[in-house]
Amino acid sequence: MLRRQFAQLDANPPCPARVAFATCRIRDGVRQTMTLASDAVEPARRRVLVAGCALLALFIVVGAFAMPALIRGSYHDGQGVSVLRAHMPGRDALSADHYVDAWLTRLLSSTLGFGLALTAFAAVTTPWFYQRFVRGPGPRELATVRIVVASILLVNTLWEDLASTSLLPRGFIHPMGVVGFLYHLPGFGWLAGNGPALRVFQLVVTLLLAMAALGYRARLSVPLAAITAVVMGGLLRQYCHFFHAMLVPLLLLCVLSFSPCADALSWDAHVGRTRSADSYAPYAWFRFAAFALIALSYSAAGTSKLQNGGLMWWSGNNLKSYVLADALANRHFQSGLGLKLANVPAVIIGHIWPAQMGWRGGEGFATAIGALAALDFIFMSIVGGLALAVYLISRKRSLAGLLALLAALPLAFYLDWPLGHQAGLLIVVPVMLWAFRRHIRSLFGRVEHGG
Repeated sequence: MLRRQFAQLDANPPCPARVAFATCRIRDGVRQTMTLASDAVEPARRRVLVAGCALLALFIVVGAFAMPALIRGSYHDGQGVSVLRAHMPGRDALSADHYVDAWLTRLLSSTLGFGLALTAFAAVTTPWFYQRFVRGPGPRELATVRIVVASILLVNTLWEDLASTSLLPRGFIHPMGVVGFLYHLPGFGWLAGNGPALRVFQLVVTLLLAMAALGYRARLSVPLAAITAVVMGGLLRQYCHFFHAMLVPLLLLCVLSFSPCADALSWDAHVGRTRSADSYAPYAWFRFAAFALIALSYSAAGTSKLQNGGLMWWSGNNLKSYVLADALANRHFQSGLGLKLANVPAVIIGHIWPAQMGWRGGEGFATAIGALAALDFIFMSIVGGLALAVYLISRKRSLAGLLALLAALPLAFYLDWPLGHQAGLLIVVPVMLWAFRRHIRSLFGRVEHGG
């Protein structure tokens, strides 16, 4: 209907009054189409809510009355359900009431979570919510999301070197999530350890992401790009930990796999392979889902910062402590290239020139002492002993600090530090000498300002 009205306007250029009248008709038509699209799902919405409430009630009844009896009956060996007994570690020291209380606590949290989810579903699917927060975007806006998301993943895929992971020892592998399931399939273990095969797989992922960004055969290329990108991300993460980089684009591409995201700004639309929906509602809902996913992901990240770092998580000292702890943390393996010292220069530089204090900080000595003591206590003992001896003789902290800095690099070379450690120290020492320059000048000018 809307296309016919636009075509009539193009074929018969009207006067300004007719243009205004036709614009109002088109706007009202769009509004009516959106409203009808929202009202059409009302029966299905009610069925989902009724089914959800019935399922929640059944879960509460079974969990509150049947499960405690099953737990008590399975507490002793040879009785009850063996599967429940397998989830009761430490039965020699803990009573059956302990496991019942633990189950009831989990039941309460699960019930609250499911109830909140039902409430959110009931609120989000109302016509008012649609008119207030969802309506508006059309196929071009959703297609833009597809192009941006697929392009981000494409650049990241080109950046990675998946084949090089086959050179890592197999003992480093800790399968998780999707990849942990895929290892049960025949041939997947061979793929994960074969360099040429991984290179071919990365090329396939790159090709599918490029097709998804261009909108070529999007009904097939977008879901396949999402699946293969998830597998590639799992192959990279299995050697270290579940890092969060590129998780949001991956989840967005999974959502777009079910959407008409190629109805505009795509090769399929250019050649007439797609057909636009009768209303803008599908595009609006999927774009809303994409932005809601982004908002929820970063809300969870912000909540975790408050939970782990407190209200002052943004403090410079707090952030430095987390960077240093992460740099010194042992992951699943150690590296001879000095992974432990990789972020220490950044921590010390952040102490000397903190952004939150107008780039005016200290000289980094306390931070360097803590980092080097955690890295190599013997090295720090020798350097610290030298500084202490110089201070006791000269009573000049500036001289003690200067000689400690100058002795650090030769001592690291003498102790045969790994190359990565020495490279990090080669950054730290000149930076600290620069921060210490005022005291060096005062030292040679025979004026002691204090270290």
